[in-house]
Order: sequence, then structure tokens, then C-alpha cells
Amino acid sequence: MMKPDFSCRPTLGYNKAMITLLQKARGFSSWVWLWLAFGQVVVATLGSLFFSQILKLPPCILCIYQRGLMYPLLIILGVALWKKDERAHFYAFPFVILGAVVATYHNLIYWNLIPELTTACSINVPCLNDGYQIFGFISIPFLSLLAFIITGGFLIIFARKNKPE
Repeated sequence: MMKPDFSCRPTLGYNKAMITLLQKARGFSSWVWLWLAFGQVVVATLGSLFFSQILKLPPCILCIYQRGLMYPLLIILGVALWKKDERAHFYAFPFVILGAVVATYHNLIYWNLIPELTTACSINVPCLNDGYQIFGFISIPFLSLLAFIITGGFLIIFARKNKPE
């Protein structure tokens, strides 16, 4: 398999700073990626607690399922970092994949692309209310989907860097 050559001239809108960043990121230790995944999970967990405990926004049933799949990652990745477990991605991927599936379903309902099969969301729940958007277009369900995708991306890089050669 050929590795991309980032030393060529910038094309497709990439500038030199982005290429330099990619070159440096390629040399990061695998543990940096697991720390980044853990940090992402911490931010997602604190964000969900902020919405429910500080802003007093009640979560819908799909939000609760997503939390149930995100919160264990905090413990799984924390213990993996503490024990220096190189197989942490095996334990974490099922939660990330299931969480991304639930978050995708939640977003499809939010965007009215599929009909709601259950009464998981209602107009009284803020995740379907357009008034709770960041920058006018990032909804609460989309934040959850991004959290699972970013965490999964970091775990994929961690897994690839720990692959025996």
C-alpha cells in the first residue's frame, strides 16, 4: 500500500501549514491518539451534562441511548490509558459504532429525512427545537454524531499505529 506523499506541491486547496501539520501528525506516538480520543469523550460527556444539569434541558430517549454509549467510553479509555492497553480500540469500537448508528438515526429524524418510528422525540424536547443550535446550524444530535465520528477516527489511527508490522 502506498503512503501519501505530503511533500508535493499543495493542491486541492491544501496550504503548506496543513501539509506540515499532517506530516507532524504522522509521527505522533500512538498514545497521543488514544489521549485525543479520551479527551473527545471527556468533552462530549461534560457537554451532555452541561445541557441537562446546567441548562436543564431534558434529554429525549435517543439522547439517553447515546449517553449510555458515550459514558462507558470514559471509563474504558481512561483505564486503557492507565494500564497502557494497546488493545483499547477492541473494547471501545462497539460503543463508538453503536453510538454513531443511534446518532445517525437521531439526525435523520431531526432533518426530517425519515419518519420517526417511535415517540422518542417530541416538540417539547430541546434536541428537536431549532432554538438550541450552535452557530445557527449545529444541533444537539449533530454534536453527538460528531463526537462519535471524531472518537472513532482517533481510535482508528490508534489501532493502525499499534498494528504489528
